[in-house]
Amino acid sequence: MTGPFAYAGAAGFQTGTVAPDTSYVLSTSRCPNRYDSGQGVRSVEFGTDTQVFQVRFKQVSAATRFRLSVDGRKATDLTQSAGGITAGSGHLLTVDLGSASPRRIRLDFSTFPFGGVYLPPVHLSRRITAAIHELLPA
Repeated sequence: MTGPFAYAGAAGFQTGTVAPDTSYVLSTSRCPNRYDSGQGVRSVEFGTDTQVFQVRFKQVSAATRFRLSVDGRKATDLTQSAGGITAGSGHLLTVDLGSASPRRIRLDFSTFPFGGVYLPPVHLSRRITAAIHELLPA
């Protein structure tokens, strides 16, 4: 949502107009350029020095998937299930990196309404200024 995020792979990000979608952002770059126009693969990137963070998302279906990359290294080759249970409900995905250290985090999303990142209060979040490339289909 707002914050020091760099978005890639899509454009025209906006929140929905009816709850709970007012708390989630999706791209409107796909026809017919509405919040509910269907989502391809896109990414969000940010920097942090925390060990643990949470990603807020809305479960859509079994197609709600993500992939984590840390400092340019993919944690997995393929996207993983976000783990939500009930379609239409909000969830938190907890990521534990094992230690606190400055890192560049990239989250690749597929059918994943994004609601932001929660960090512990003493840790930083910073915008990534390096060039970010669009995700290409596998």
